[in-house]
Amino acid sequence: MFYEFRSRAKEIHGNSLTDWDLLFYMQHHGCRMRLLGWTENLGVAIYFALLHADSTDTSPTIWLLNAYRLNEIYHGSRDFYSPEFLNTDDEESYSDVLVNDDWFWWDERVGLYPIRRVDRLTSQGGYFTIHGNNIKSIENMIHRRENIWRKVSLPVESIKDANVFMEMAGINHFTMFPDLDGLSRYLNGKYF
Repeated sequence: MFYEFRSRAKEIHGNSLTDWDLLFYMQHHGCRMRLLGWTENLGVAIYFALLHADSTDTSPTIWLLNAYRLNEIYHGSRDFYSPEFLNTDDEESYSDVLVNDDWFWWDERVGLYPIRRVDRLTSQGGYFTIHGNNIKSIENMIHRRENIWRKVSLPVESIKDANVFMEMAGINHFTMFPDLDGLSRYLNGKYF
């Protein structure tokens, strides 16, 4: 999937992107992968929680992650990792990691500090965690007692007010997806 996306994504050819940059593009355009996106902005988290919510649906959910604590417990460092430093001594890129017989050197998720070359990543205040060899769901892997994550459900009756907040805060489809698709979705919602 990685190599095919790289081959076919003509819109980004010629941009001198690293393999990690390419992964961030893939994630922000809907490819399923080992990356899980997070944001530093509560308004952005609420936007994504509400994206498919309606007044008859179950409660929208926000997941809070302390990636510093995650990295401290599982990797011995409170810092985020820059993706290029996830490689072992003789690997230079993500594609090198893909062809490595040992797969990843890390077993648990790692909090990443990506270079924000992708417009969507910048506008969403994005960070990532990347799965290691352990591919269990986050609920099954990270124990609540370790103070790493918390699940917050928004009451269904707050959806209307939360949408008003989004509008007042200027958080909409176009600010989250600053491209022609985001603009079109924003204008459709505004005028129809």
